This record gives sequence, C-alpha cells and structure tokens, in this order.
Amino acid sequence: MRRFRFVLVIGLIFATWQISSSFAWGGWIIQPVDSEGTVGHYTSIALDSSDYPHISYQDYGNEDLKYAWWDGKSWIIQTVDSEEAVGKHTSIALDSSGYPHISYYDETVRDLKYARWNGTDWIIQTLESEEAVGEFTSIALDFSDHAHISYGDWRKDDLKYAGWD
Repeated sequence: MRRFRFVLVIGLIFATWQISSSFAWGGWIIQPVDSEGTVGHYTSIALDSSDYPHISYQDYGNEDLKYAWWDGKSWIIQTVDSEEAVGKHTSIALDSSGYPHISYYDETVRDLKYARWNGTDWIIQTLESEEAVGEFTSIALDFSDHAHISYGDWRKDDLKYAGWD
C-alpha cells in the first residue's frame, strides 16, 4: 500500500510539473506595433538572426508602404515609399546583413515595385510597369542576397517570376 501511495504521489508531482512547465514556456505576446491612423494592411513578417520581427505593411490611411522592426526595446517605424497609393501586397525578406528587401504593389500605376535598405537609404525600383502587374507578391533571397519575386499579372491571369541575374 505504501508503495502504491509513493507511486501515486510521484505520478501526481510529475503530472503537475508537466502541466505547469507547458505553461511556463509562455504563450502569445500581443502588442501594438503602429497605431497611427489606419495601418496594418497587407502585412508580411520576417525574423532576423536575433529572432526580432521585421514587418512590412501598408499605411492604408496615407496609402504608404511602411516598415517596422523590433530593436529589442521598442518598435522602430519608417515610411519606405509614399509615392501616391503604394504598399499593397507586401512581402519581406532579410538579407545576410539583416537588411530588409520588400516587394509590393503600386496601385496608382498598377506596377510591381521592389525596395531594399542599403544601410543608409531605401533603394526603390519599379520591376515591371505593364498595367495590372505586381499583385500578390512573395519575395525570397538567395545565398548571394539577390531577390526572387513571384507575383500575379491580373491582366493576363498569369503567375510571373522576377529574379536578379
């Protein structure tokens, strides 16, 4: 009988430890990143080597492409492109230096655009300027930090690819 009680007590201790340790690993942390106006449309996220999040998104109220990243203490926010109605369908990737590369749609002229941070400034390019291209973008970087982008051509109902040669 003593042995049964001992095994039962050990079993209860183990079960309690298992349940409490599963909660000790944490849960979701929810916090505002940018709350200035109507923001947070068309988001995309990437993690850097410190597991800090970097987010591209559209400021819908101003129709700008914005970029936010966590520096370990607070959120830093930049406007990347504010040329008319931009920033839809963003996709973000980080290069080997931790610099962001963002593909996105320019709704005003209906083009595919690409922005990258060079450590000092945002370099912005229009990659394809035929009408109605560049929606639903997705970006990835290769081992040389060259961008590869898939996107839709609404006019032709085609899937397209753009890659640095």
